[in-house]
Amino acid sequence: MNTIITNWKTTLAGIVPILAALTDLATMASSSSWNGDHLLADLAALGTGIGLMLAKDVNFTGGGEQHVAGDPRFSTPFKGAKDNR
Repeated sequence: MNTIITNWKTTLAGIVPILAALTDLATMASSSSWNGDHLLADLAALGTGIGLMLAKDVNFTGGGEQHVAGDPRFSTPFKGAKDNR
């Protein structure tokens, strides 16, 4: 398995919602006022953050496969699009 930190951009984008959710959970715990809506939002933020940290970046290919110039899998526009190359 590759490292979780593949690129600082997606890692940072994942850390921000995780920290926000943990801060909100700590605030609710310290004030003993649990709000169900906040809990659901915090769970969603934690899931989003973890997903972003584990996500691949656009400029990385999967499985060691390299982008090759002229390869139709990477360079053919969608059906009906004008090829501006």
